[in-house]
Amino acid sequence: TTPLFRALNQNEVGLFASVCTEHILAANAVLFDERDAGGELYLVLEGTLEAHKPFIGKVNTFEPGDYLGEFSLLDGAPRSASVIAATRSRVASLSQGDFTTICTQRPDIGYRVMQNMALDLVGRIKEHEERLMDMLLRGRRL
Repeated sequence: TTPLFRALNQNEVGLFASVCTEHILAANAVLFDERDAGGELYLVLEGTLEAHKPFIGKVNTFEPGDYLGEFSLLDGAPRSASVIAATRSRVASLSQGDFTTICTQRPDIGYRVMQNMALDLVGRIKEHEERLMDMLLRGRRL
């Protein structure tokens, strides 16, 4: 399961599953490119995907249970990185429209999913902050 749906029961998760579209990606296939139009979130069901930024390279890895594209799901903005399948992968996409419909019809479920996204984002921010502080402290010692 994915942390996105923690605290949801099987029927509640089923609401999302019923509107998701499954995609199979061959190894090295592009899921989307940076600056592509957004508007959907992807759940990794099988395989490994990698996010890449120009001039930087790989910036993140996604494995089964992970999700990506939540910023685009919420704000509809273009993609902030390119994502490719590192291995043969299976993902499920959830459109912004379907997400909004579920959240409008079932605000209790929408609140829990949004809370899960927020908690995951806070965790990532804290992790990046720790890495940045570590880099800065190591830089001062050199």
